[in-house]
Amino acid sequence: MTFEDLKRNLICNGLDKQSAGQKAYSNILPILQKDLESINKDRLFVDENQKSDPVHKKIMETKNDLVNNDHFDQ
Repeated sequence: MTFEDLKRNLICNGLDKQSAGQKAYSNILPILQKDLESINKDRLFVDENQKSDPVHKKIMETKNDLVNNDHFDQ
C-alpha cells in the first residue's frame, strides 16, 4: 500500500488530512527503512565484489591511466 492510499483510507475513516498524513507517514516509515537497508546492503555487496573482480580492476587501471597520462577528465 502506498503512502497516498494509506492516507486516503485514513481520511475515509474520519481523520483530518494532517492527522491522516502523520499517521500514514508513521505507518509507512518502518517499511521504507527496511527497503532502504536492503538496497544499501545489496550495493555494499556489489561494491565489495567488484574490488576483487579482475575485469573491474583492469577497467579501473585503464581509467586511471587515461586520467593521469592522457589528461582525460574523470
